[in-house]
Amino acid sequence: MALFVVQTYKFVFMMQMSMDLTDAEMSPQRNVAIYNALFFVCYVMVGGVFVMNLFVGFIVDGFNCNKGSSTSEVYYNRFMGQLKRYKPTYKYFSLPENSFSVLCRKLIGNPSLYCWSLGECAG
Repeated sequence: MALFVVQTYKFVFMMQMSMDLTDAEMSPQRNVAIYNALFFVCYVMVGGVFVMNLFVGFIVDGFNCNKGSSTSEVYYNRFMGQLKRYKPTYKYFSLPENSFSVLCRKLIGNPSLYCWSLGECAG
């Protein structure tokens, strides 16, 4: 319990009490065991780093466990998987063979038609 109190609260009072300790069955004397203070300082430094790493580890682990568990994320992951599985194997459509299709393709692919439909033509 003393180490928990040292780690979570002010540790100066407990450190001073431990420095005043003498042998068993003897009354305490002021600053007899100064080396006990070194233990408290090391414990606070090492314990603080350990507790911080433990805390951060639990937080990161909690985020990783809950990752992808919402309904929208599940739908999104399914959709992205289907996109990867069923994407076309060719990059461009083949050229049309009849003259009407060629004329329609030229008309639709014309940049002025694109500008006219968006209303963003300069000029």
